[in-house]
Amino acid sequence: ESWVRFRPQRNWTFSLANTYLNAEMETSEGTFRASNDLNYFLKAGLQYDNLAIGSFSLFYIQRPGTFFTSVIGSNWNINAMAYEPIFAGTWNNEQFRTYRSLNLAVSKVLVFDRHNFVCFLNLANVLNTNNQQYRSYNEDYRQFSYETFSKRVFYFGVVWSMLHE
Repeated sequence: ESWVRFRPQRNWTFSLANTYLNAEMETSEGTFRASNDLNYFLKAGLQYDNLAIGSFSLFYIQRPGTFFTSVIGSNWNINAMAYEPIFAGTWNNEQFRTYRSLNLAVSKVLVFDRHNFVCFLNLANVLNTNNQQYRSYNEDYRQFSYETFSKRVFYFGVVWSMLHE
């Protein structure tokens, strides 16, 4: 992993990180690429801090989709009374689409007498990207759909602390 952070101006901070992960799995059939084998995992952040107005940050993540083993058919299992999948001949032979997420965070500290309030607002996956997480199959494995990670998520709150004398 490599990481760099710098402050181009007093209130601004920029960070950039990248991870390379060569992950493998071993089976009785040999060594194969693991599902989380990543050529890159890019993380970039931009933050503005100002005591008078608060803190604002944008954070971006991008990485290749994870690998998975595709299902090419099914057989009826009379003992289980259900279909069982037939997997492709090679482990992790397919890959989901690239994962991308842009997140926004805003916070402000308010001080009143002996009370501190930290107000915050977060918006995850601002662009509402459909990031594929796994495949979901029907009962005979002939049809599938992609399940996704959380879409846009908005949350906010306040943390209140009382100062003791």
